[in-house]
Amino acid sequence: MVRAMLADVAKKNSWGLAEYAGLRTPQPFEHLLNGAKWSAEELRDQIRGYVLAGLADPGGALVLDDTQSIKKGAKSVGVAPQHCGTTGQTENCQCMVMLSYASVHGHAFIDRELYLPACWTDDPQRCHAAGVPSERVFMTKPQLGITMLERALAVLSTRPGVGVVVARRRRRVRTRPRTAGVLPPTQRVLCDGRPV
Repeated sequence: MVRAMLADVAKKNSWGLAEYAGLRTPQPFEHLLNGAKWSAEELRDQIRGYVLAGLADPGGALVLDDTQSIKKGAKSVGVAPQHCGTTGQTENCQCMVMLSYASVHGHAFIDRELYLPACWTDDPQRCHAAGVPSERVFMTKPQLGITMLERALAVLSTRPGVGVVVARRRRRVRTRPRTAGVLPPTQRVLCDGRPV
């Protein structure tokens, strides 16, 4: 699936991906995307372990950043008119806060959180219809980042020889002790015209 998604495939739907992979039908991909039961948290933890096993270094860094995906419509979870770093404008998009580990050996993502604007968390029916867990509450992007840093630092503190440098985009790198500290506020975003 990953190889097909990264390949030069004209139509990146289940049929196009299956054809590229040499499958007779798209059923295996459709099952993976729609029917398979798996835990995103367990997968995240396994990937983090794999990344740290291969990339760990005393000078390694945790890199925290957000990324956006421009969307049409209003059904995709978390989509709303908000600041889009890709275009520098307010766009209808989803925002994801991403945490990666970088060292002289390479760079890879180890955690992610989808940002849900207040216009989503204030609407339980919309969240329920989109499959958002009922316990999910509004959290700012810095709060999501701190949550991810705390998860990562809890694991890193148990692994000797793994660096705990925290880097911020477009800022100089600062070495932190084994705590995340306070992250600076991010750029304000808009949700349905309201600052959040």
